[in-house]
Formats: sequence, C-alpha cells, structure tokens
Amino acid sequence: MRLVEKKCPNCGGALKFNFEDKETTCEFCGRSFEIERDQSISNDNDEIFNADNYALTEEQKKVLGAFAGFTFVPIAIFAIAVIAMVTIGIVSSRRSFNKQSEEVEVEEKVTPQEEEKQKTPEEILKEQGYVLSFEDLKDNHLKDIHDNTLSILNKYVKGHSTWFYSHGSFSYVGMYLLTTTSGNTLYDVYKMNFKIKGKTVPYFTAVKYNDAKVKDGKLIMDMDGDMLPFSMTMESSGNATLGYESAKDFYNKVIRGSLESAKLQSVGGVYKE
Repeated sequence: MRLVEKKCPNCGGALKFNFEDKETTCEFCGRSFEIERDQSISNDNDEIFNADNYALTEEQKKVLGAFAGFTFVPIAIFAIAVIAMVTIGIVSSRRSFNKQSEEVEVEEKVTPQEEEKQKTPEEILKEQGYVLSFEDLKDNHLKDIHDNTLSILNKYVKGHSTWFYSHGSFSYVGMYLLTTTSGNTLYDVYKMNFKIKGKTVPYFTAVKYNDAKVKDGKLIMDMDGDMLPFSMTMESSGNATLGYESAKDFYNKVIRGSLESAKLQSVGGVYKE
C-alpha cells in the first residue's frame, strides 16, 4: 500500500492517506473528505515497483553468456548498460507514481444539513411552493382569490346591513404581497361607496391571506381569510367615518408597519410610495 500526502483544503495541515483509500479525515481539523482520482490512470500501482519486471530475460542471459569468454571490460560495460536501463525504468516508474499521486484530489464531503444551510431563505421558500411574486399567480389563481374575497366581504355587509342606510357593491382596487423568510401575506384590497344621510363615503378594506402556495399548478391557501377590522363612528352632526378613507390611508395604517421585516410588492390601483 502506498502512502499519499496532500494538504488539507480546510486548515492546510498534512493530510495522509493510502492511495487505495476512498475517503480520509484530517487529524488536525477533523473535516472529512472524499478522494477522487483521474480515472484515465490505472489504479494498479503494485506493478510499478515489482522487481520481476526488471529481471533479465532468457535471451538477455544467452547474450551475456556469449560475452563470458571475453575480457572483463566488455562485460563490465554491458553490465553497466543493463543496470542503467533498469535504473532509468525505476526512475520513470517513480515519476509516474508521483504524478499520479499529485492528480489524486480530495473533495470536501458536504452533508445534507450543510447543503441546506448554503441555500438562501428565498430558495428554500421557492422549493416549498410559496408565492414570492405576482408572476407565481396565474389568471385562474387570481380569479379564485377575488371570488373568495367578494364572498367574505358581501357576507359581512349582509350581516351588518342595519348599520348602513344604503350601500353599493365592492369594486376591486389592487393587491399587496408581503414576503418574509418564513412565508407571505397577501392583501386583496376592495372599495365600496356608502351613502350615509345623502353623503357618499368611500370605504376601503381588504381580506388578508397567509402562506399562499402554488404546487403542481394549483393554488394552496386558507380560503377562510381574515377581513381586516374597521371602525365606524357616527358624529353628532350625523357624519360617519367608515373604514379606511383611501388606498394611502389603508397603506399607512396596515402595510407600512410590516416593511421592516418584509419585502413588498403591489399591483393594481393600490397606493405605492
């Protein structure tokens, strides 16, 4: 077995292993490595230092015997030549072995846990199917969200219709999408004009959805949603304040406070800074 010495890619310490090994561990920093070899070079190195490869053949022995009757000088010359050839062969073999040893590479082993740590939070969320941009939502996904939002809003108004003298219908304004390292929040924003004592009062509201995902082309989301709370106050003069007065008012009271920890995207007629 042949000993190979390399420098540890992690700490620079001496990394020793047998040529036949498939992996090794640095005794200084404790990191484990896989050993890769150049596949074009034979792994059978025992032949390199096999002395039988350099023994005289029968034909060489006959030639040497023919010179036995001559003087000592020609024999010595012939012996020196043979020794020189053998020496050259050994040196060449050693160089080949050293070159092969240099071409043995060590590759640091990366565990699944370490590989997961190397991914960005956005890459991890993307693999899990989270919606990170409006481009992730197709037309049919948006239609499902809008239909569900209108159902929630109209159900609320119907249950509180005695609060209002008259009201119109909700109209779509736009969407806010906030993404964090743990998921997303989607606000589907709508507007309704209420008539209170002959005065038209705009009312902005939204239904909030958490952790919207798209997997295999299907929208996966809690369709119950949360209708944002709103306040209604009736002044002594008879004027009423209902909900959020504008898209900007909605943005300042609902969205702005989340921007330190979330990335914001918007679409439609919602307020944009």
